[in-house]
Amino acid sequence: MKYIATALTALALCAPAQAKVHVFEFTTTIESVRNVFQQTEEGVSTGSVPGSVVAVDQQVVGRFSYDSEMAFDPNYSTYGQLPDATAPGGYTYQPAPATADRLTFTVYDKGVPTSSESRALSHIRIENDMYSWDPLDRFMLGAGGWPFSTYIILDNSAGTWLPNGELPLRLSLGDVNRAEFSHTWLRTSDNALMSMTGRLHSLTEIDVSPVPEPGTWAMLLGGLGILGFSARRKRA
Repeated sequence: MKYIATALTALALCAPAQAKVHVFEFTTTIESVRNVFQQTEEGVSTGSVPGSVVAVDQQVVGRFSYDSEMAFDPNYSTYGQLPDATAPGGYTYQPAPATADRLTFTVYDKGVPTSSESRALSHIRIENDMYSWDPLDRFMLGAGGWPFSTYIILDNSAGTWLPNGELPLRLSLGDVNRAEFSHTWLRTSDNALMSMTGRLHSLTEIDVSPVPEPGTWAMLLGGLGILGFSARRKRA
C-alpha cells in the first residue's frame, strides 16, 4: 500500500499542468487627470481612496495577472464566433468565479506612496484586425466594475500581433506601439466621473505559475491520504 501511495503522489507531482497564471509588473506616470462628464482636464483631484490626491506627474507601480485558460465568452464576442475563427473580430474572456487574478497599483508622489488599490480581474478583451479601416490588434485587461474600473490597454497598429483572437502567452512593450494604464472613479465631493491615464514605461513578466488540473489534485490528495492511513496502522 505504501508503494501505491508513493506512486500516486509521484504521478501527481509529475503530471503536466495545462493552465498557467501569468504575472506582470508595470510602471507609468500619470499624464492626465480628467473630468469625464465635463470633458475637461483638471490635472489634480481627490482620488478613489478616501483622503488621497492624484495629480499629473505622479508615478504608478502596479501588478496584474491572468490565467491562460480563461473561459471564452461568446456572448460578448463579434457575432459569437469562436476565437479560432479566421475572420477579424473581438473576443472576450472571463475569469473563473473564484479566481485570484487581480490588478493592483500604488500611486507615488515624489517617491512616497499615497494610495493603493486592488481589484479583481473582470475580463480580457482581444480585438484582432477588427475594423477594415484600421488593422488594429488590441489587448485590454479590465479589473473592478463601473465606476471604479482599471484597465491595461496594449495596441499594435499593424494588426499582426494577436492572430485569431487568442489570449497571448507573453506580453511585451516591444510588440506594441501604444501601452496605457487607465483608472476611473466617482469623486465623492461632486459625483464627477474622473479618470487618470498614463503610458506604460515598463512591462515585465515576473512569474509564470502552473495551475494543476483537478485530476492532479485528486491524485495527490489520494496518495497523501493512503500514506497517512498507513502511518496510523503502523503506529497501532
